[in-house]
Amino acid sequence: MARTWIIALSICVCGVYLGHSIGVRALFHQDVYMVKKVIDGDTINVSKGIFGKTYTVRLLGINAPESVDPRKRVECFGKEASVFLKHRLIKGTFVYLASDTEKSDTDKYGRLLRYVFTKDSNSTWRLINKEIVSLGYAFEESFGEPYQLRVYIEYVENDAKAFKRGLWGIEGCKAAW
Repeated sequence: MARTWIIALSICVCGVYLGHSIGVRALFHQDVYMVKKVIDGDTINVSKGIFGKTYTVRLLGINAPESVDPRKRVECFGKEASVFLKHRLIKGTFVYLASDTEKSDTDKYGRLLRYVFTKDSNSTWRLINKEIVSLGYAFEESFGEPYQLRVYIEYVENDAKAFKRGLWGIEGCKAAW
């Protein structure tokens, strides 16, 4: 817990952007993958190269409303979350996957639990997990386990709530969460 506060404090007080390459490498082990498919608002398929093994990745620390699970109804803002991620992570996009030393490597379905980073045209790192929550397409979710960036993700969720972004701006959605 103390390490989480130190990380959050470093991000907020020192003005260090989370995606800065030195900080990311110091905190996490990361690998480069290519997006093969976006499943929904919080799950993607990636591979190592064009013909590499395909892995299913669950974005760590977030939960988007359901949109594709055949056992469940489509939830409020689920389709919008899925569309956002499909536009943000187009097939063939290179992403950097970072694990978290405080979180399990996989979830109960065998999906890799990862922070997903991209670089924009200015070579600035972008944490996709954070973007989805900050725009109101998903909410923070730990599933009962701690993770290093929880305070940071909770902070951007509270900001999205305060400014009624995405699902937080729709009255019926708020009741569901």
